Amino acid sequence: MLNSDLIKSFAFDLGFDDCGITNCCVSEKYFNFFNDWLDKNYHADMNYLKKNLEIRKNLNLLVENAKSVIVVLMNYNNIDFFKDKNISIAKYAYGTDYHIVIKNKLYDFIHKIKEIYPNVNCRCFVDSAPILERYFAKKAGLGFIGKNNCLITKKFGSFVFIGEIILDLEFINYDKENIEECEKCNKCIEFCPTGALTEFCLNSNKCISYQTIENKNKIPKELSNKIKKQIFGCDICQNVCPHNQNLEINNHAEFQILPKILNFDKSELNNLTDKKFEEKFSETALSRINREKMVGNCGN
Repeated sequence: MLNSDLIKSFAFDLGFDDCGITNCCVSEKYFNFFNDWLDKNYHADMNYLKKNLEIRKNLNLLVENAKSVIVVLMNYNNIDFFKDKNISIAKYAYGTDYHIVIKNKLYDFIHKIKEIYPNVNCRCFVDSAPILERYFAKKAGLGFIGKNNCLITKKFGSFVFIGEIILDLEFINYDKENIEECEKCNKCIEFCPTGALTEFCLNSNKCISYQTIENKNKIPKELSNKIKKQIFGCDICQNVCPHNQNLEINNHAEFQILPKILNFDKSELNNLTDKKFEEKFSETALSRINREKMVGNCGN
């Protein structure tokens, strides 16, 4: 069995802001909730979410004989640099693409684990496999899932990135699940301009983040009329959350706002080729969309 305290010390040494450890079991209740969400077509056209459902339920299909999940968090909270501007970019996209940053740290994490436990079989993931990430973060005691569908933590609110390592060994101790809830607060639901949120449920079809990033088609007029200045993602439901007030600004160099994000100029898009757009925003979250999509978003 692995020493929980030792493994967590590795996480903090590598720069992660929090770490929790739990077993690999997925509750039938939560899995059924996810399936019901899919049945309502609340995933919009993100059809990849409907694939590999058995993997979401059984992590042994990702790591043979999986026993444990190490969940790590990184704070990305920052000043809202676009508060008084005519455009807005979600905070998670300010710095270097978190997939790159966290994946590299997780590889280093695995290397440290294998130095002590050379026979362990493990894999790391950052949005790269069908894993119920927020569920495992909650189960590992790192926070709770709010009405805005985000993982909400006590220290960092919901402005956190999540990563996992799945292992085939058990730990001496597992963390206790966090059971804190939003109680009577409905601010995220009330302030969402498109009505995408109901209590603990997100309809992606109406979500500004989905429409400005994932939706490959033109944004429906009835929704584009309600999008004021968001050109990439949306933080409204997080910004109004009481758990997100007076938080620490992240101290990670990788997640500080890049000049090309801070100085984003809509008019410049007309002078960029598709290739130049890709080059300019490579290794940032903005690379998830192409120039044509960004032009459309800026025209709303």
